[in-house]
Amino acid sequence: MSHYLIKDSDGSRHISRHHFPLAIGGTDADIPLPISHQEPLAWIGLAEDGVFLQPTDGEKVICNGATLVSSHWLQAGDILELGKAHLHIEREDNVICFHLKQASGKEIPALTPPPKREHPISAATTGKEQGLIKPLAFKPNPIVANRSGGSVFRPATVLASLLLLTLGVVATFLFLSKSVAVVVSPTPDHLQVKTLIAPKFGERYLMLSGSYEVVAEKQGYRTFHTTLEVNGDSRQDFHFDMEKMPGLLKIEGPDGAQVTINDQAVGVLPSEPFELDAGEHQIKLQAPRHQDFNTTVAMEGMGRTQELKVELIPRWAPVTFLSQPQGADVFVGSLKVGSTPVTGDIGAGDHSFELRMKGFKTHRGQIQVEANEPQKLATIPLIPADGTLELTSEPPGAMVTVNGIYRGVTPLSATLPPNKPHAFRFYKAGYEAQGGEVTLQPGTRDVMHGVLPGLKGELVVSAWPSGSELSINKVVRDLTDGSFTLASVPQKIVIQKPGFRPFQTSITPMPGFAKSLDVQLKTIEQAKVESTPTLLKASGHALQLIKPGRFHMGASRREPGRRANETYKEVELTRAFYLGVHEVSNSQFKRFMTQHSSGSFQSHTLEGDDQPVVNITWKQAAAYCNWLSEKEGLTPFYQEQGGSFVPVKPKNTGYRLPSEAEWTWAARYVGGKEASRKYPWGAKMPMPPDSGNYADVSAGEFLPGVLKSYQDGRPVTGPVESFLPNPLGIFNLGGNVAEWVHDYYNISPTGVGKVSRDPFGDDTGKFRVIRGSSWQHSTITELRLSFRDYGDKPRPDVGFRLARYVE
Repeated sequence: MSHYLIKDSDGSRHISRHHFPLAIGGTDADIPLPISHQEPLAWIGLAEDGVFLQPTDGEKVICNGATLVSSHWLQAGDILELGKAHLHIEREDNVICFHLKQASGKEIPALTPPPKREHPISAATTGKEQGLIKPLAFKPNPIVANRSGGSVFRPATVLASLLLLTLGVVATFLFLSKSVAVVVSPTPDHLQVKTLIAPKFGERYLMLSGSYEVVAEKQGYRTFHTTLEVNGDSRQDFHFDMEKMPGLLKIEGPDGAQVTINDQAVGVLPSEPFELDAGEHQIKLQAPRHQDFNTTVAMEGMGRTQELKVELIPRWAPVTFLSQPQGADVFVGSLKVGSTPVTGDIGAGDHSFELRMKGFKTHRGQIQVEANEPQKLATIPLIPADGTLELTSEPPGAMVTVNGIYRGVTPLSATLPPNKPHAFRFYKAGYEAQGGEVTLQPGTRDVMHGVLPGLKGELVVSAWPSGSELSINKVVRDLTDGSFTLASVPQKIVIQKPGFRPFQTSITPMPGFAKSLDVQLKTIEQAKVESTPTLLKASGHALQLIKPGRFHMGASRREPGRRANETYKEVELTRAFYLGVHEVSNSQFKRFMTQHSSGSFQSHTLEGDDQPVVNITWKQAAAYCNWLSEKEGLTPFYQEQGGSFVPVKPKNTGYRLPSEAEWTWAARYVGGKEASRKYPWGAKMPMPPDSGNYADVSAGEFLPGVLKSYQDGRPVTGPVESFLPNPLGIFNLGGNVAEWVHDYYNISPTGVGKVSRDPFGDDTGKFRVIRGSSWQHSTITELRLSFRDYGDKPRPDVGFRLARYVE
């Protein structure tokens, strides 16, 4: 326990905890300040065994250089600035000292007026006799010189000298001694301050500076022993608290109960009394099958014995079980209670119970037990146990019905009510049905075995090409005759030959009826083509299957409108691919890039959900392809390299932009190699009505060149499914928007006599190829399907469509 000390110019004085809070400054200050102030500047309080300072509203108090605006915990070494005074917080062992000093670090001097004079000097007496100092009359020394020059010894003189010496010693003691108060709470029966000289005046001792041993004794308290350090202060107060002796707590309760005091297990009952310090203690008793007991005991201490008697409340109740007939074994959980009729002590709470008796069904139930509240359950009638019928057959796997209800396939076990007949029947494809009847006794087991005669039918098989191999149920059979007598059960048929896709099926021959099977095997390529869907749908996109082929790209030099970059060369595509039926729309693209805006053109919006996405870069289009591949569980086709996208190697089936060759093949050669188209609608100008979305008269207000005799009703882009598709079912390969394709733009030389297979353009470049005319185009050059454009920036008339390899 901490002790508290105030040091100032008046000396040191001890204060006890009940003196708090302490007022600093003000009329009734506990710690006076050398300033004129009616109210305290601040207060010092105790809380949680700590010291804190709380400034008075509107007063300025500085702690360690920082102005305090609210309560502040104090620590040893803190310095409080209070006007021109400093209050130092000091601590030595368990003594906390509040030491008041001047700002310079010196203690505040005592402000005590001088003693009053009997005849004070005044202006009226200045210069008169009242102010003169008169000499005292001379008195000779009582020691008289003798005639020989020596001294004469006189006893009175010696006594006087001793008296003067004693008075000097006393005066010196009184001058050096300190006024010390030793206060011990509560008042001890015996208090001893061990010292040779320590006169006591009232409640205070006169003591010289030094160390003193203090011993205090009181009935019911521990002997108090400490050492005082009396220092140079003229007035010092010491306050001490004596500690009560512990008391004894005798606890009476059920044997075996666990005793816990203040969360610490201390033993089991019965037990010797527990020694506890004075004050409150938390007591807990715990015993099996009883509710926990918790209480708080206030110990008086002082060696006194207190008693605590506890009766624990049971956490169980007696429950009685009855059955008809009697003698059933009772189980609560996994614990057997006994045989009915029986009463058992069951713990409080919800419990599952069972009654078991040979020849009867197990009865299951639930009970809710309230502590210390007996229960008697109603008599439980037991139901005779079912019998068990084991059913087997030859052959195994026959379906079984009992009383017309399907129960499974053999071998199986069926539980059936006792003492009544049950009809059973066996069924199996290819075999005659068999059956019978049985009556079971309670709790007994019976076995029924059925033998099913087999049925047969005829199967006639023929196959092309000749030399094909036939197997029936994995057994190779000769196809020469082609007629087979088989059991009327499912027969697994496989016909195969190298270079052809195997054929397999399952056939069940029927008795008295011949079945025929005529098979023509298909080559691997035929089977692959037939199994590939012509229309692929994924994440809202539709893609059309495009078969490979050989064709010419570009245009001849004699073709009107031809440009120099339309080099005429032969190309062969060897891999089938899918091509997007529609251009990618705004709504589809915004699933990938939610903040994208296609914008508007001359106040006409390009932002409709079903309008094609425009104003995007080639890289954004490729990034969309990769996003869609990952969404569909495919490996992305592109990988980032050098700030752009390049195809992975080898080229996979991920979504991508079509190559320029693939775009040309799907747009121009829709009927095969010999049916190339010059324009999206055919071979000649002018274009028929509703041929597509081009620069028509509706765009004449803002486009420099338009088709003056054509009206498509769309000033800018239209929905991606506008106008009629081409013969392959693909929309807007001409018109609406031009389209980014995969290739870097270049002008290749005429490839006379050379065939370019599956070209994807150069590996590097600046511009990308753009194919197809758009809503901004109207000239013969632009409307032709061989027209080639290029760019590297977003445009309001350029979008894209998807492609991917089949395999």
